[in-house]
Order: sequence, then C-alpha cells, then structure tokens
Amino acid sequence: MTDYVVSSGVTSTGVTLGNSDNMFVLAGGIAVQTTVSSGGHEYVSSGGKASGTTVDSGGSEVVSSGGTASGSVLSGGVEILFAGGVASGTLVSGGGEQDVAGTAISTTIGSGGIEFLSAGGVASNTVVSSGGLLTVFSGGMAIAPTISGSGATLDLLSGAVVSGGIKYSGSGGQLQIAGSAMPSATISGFVAGDTIDLASIAFDSGGTADLTSGNVLQITEGGTTYDLQLNTSESFSGDFFHLTSAGGRHPRQRGQHAVLLPRHADPERAGRGAGRGAGDR
Repeated sequence: MTDYVVSSGVTSTGVTLGNSDNMFVLAGGIAVQTTVSSGGHEYVSSGGKASGTTVDSGGSEVVSSGGTASGSVLSGGVEILFAGGVASGTLVSGGGEQDVAGTAISTTIGSGGIEFLSAGGVASNTVVSSGGLLTVFSGGMAIAPTISGSGATLDLLSGAVVSGGIKYSGSGGQLQIAGSAMPSATISGFVAGDTIDLASIAFDSGGTADLTSGNVLQITEGGTTYDLQLNTSESFSGDFFHLTSAGGRHPRQRGQHAVLLPRHADPERAGRGAGRGAGDR
C-alpha cells in the first residue's frame, strides 16, 4: 500500500494506483493522467484538480466539495461527486458508474455505463448513448439531457427535475417516467422507434394517446389524463401514437405500463389506443 500526496504547487503525471494505493490531491495540487486500478483510490480535495484520470473496474475517484475532475474515463470504475464537487467531460463506459451529488457537466454514458443523479445533484448536457442509463432520483436535476440511440435510457424517478428540454437523437431510445407527475420539459426528436414508458401508470385497455394542438401529447389511462409537451417546431403530420403493455428496460420497472410509440401507420394497424398527429385532425 502506497499513499501519494499531491500538495500545492505539485503536478503528478502518469501515476498508476494499484490495490490499496491512495492518491490525495490537495488544494493547489494537480494530478494528470492517473490510472486507478482495482483497489486503488484517488481523492480530490477542495482546490485540488484531476485531469484525464482512468478508473478501472474496482477503482474509484472521489471528488469532494471544491474539488474538480475533468476528462475522467470510467472504464468499469466509479466516480463519486460529493456536494460541491465538479466533474466535466466524464466518459462512463461499460460497467462504469458516476454517482452525482455535486455537479456533472457534459458526461457521456456509453453502453453498460450508469449515471446516478441523487438529491441536490445537477447533471447538465449529459448524453446517454446506446445501452447507457441515466437515473435521476427525487431532488436531482438533469439539464438538457440527450437520449442517443438504441437502448439509451433516461429514467426519471418520482420527484426528479428536468429543465432545458429532453432531446432524442437517433432511434430506439427510451424515456422512463415514474410517478404520476409528468415532466414539464419539452421533448424533442421523438421519432418512430423511440418510446416513453409511464412506468407507474397501469395499463388500461381503454386508454388513448392523442396529439392535441400545440403538440401536447395527451395520454388517458384509467380515466386520468397526462400531458407531455413535444417540440412545437416539429411536425407529426401523418404519424399515429398508441399505447401498449410492456415492461421497462430498467430492472426496477416491472408489470404493466403505458408505453408510447410514434407510428407511421393508420389507427387500425397501430393497435388499440391509437391517435392521430395534430396535423391530421
């Protein structure tokens, strides 16, 4: 076991932390291109900076209040941002995990990667790529997240906050919404192949999905109507929306859910609960 201390005015470059090794980046210290292997830990204190850290499976990078990390690659490892800690440009790859109670800026979540955004945490401009997952807990705030590609999932638990809009990019992404309160953020780029899973809303054979004026998508299940705002600058003329019974991709989502899918089809072929786009009314 070796402890490395990067103090004020010191720059550490290219250190590899093995099992039980620790690096402490103190105020005024800079750690560059550290590799944190299994059992190793990098701690970034207030005023300390870490850049280009690679965190392998079993390793961790911990950023305390006032500390900053940029360009970290979580290759199976974990990055923990405490309240007041800031990370920018993090790449979360297969098996990697970013736990955010502080601020995460421009994180990219790759296949098998996960970002957990807890109460008080803020994640801005996160891109959830194919096979990635961003889960926002009650009190967490996601600003302008992007759901990009097949299997990319944004999971909004009850009490989660979203601002700046939700953007789909590509096809096959999923927005999961728990609880009965729908996000007020505008949803853009919703195309055939994308889904919106109302994970807490029981499937109702008499339910409907209709796009009303102003591109408000109204879903009625069990006699209750839920509104989702689609981008007003996007045209859904010729599209149909319908509901189906399906489970969510996330392990917590079980049972019957209302799932919305845009369809380039007529209502008879689209299935039950179908509604036209507003341009066809």
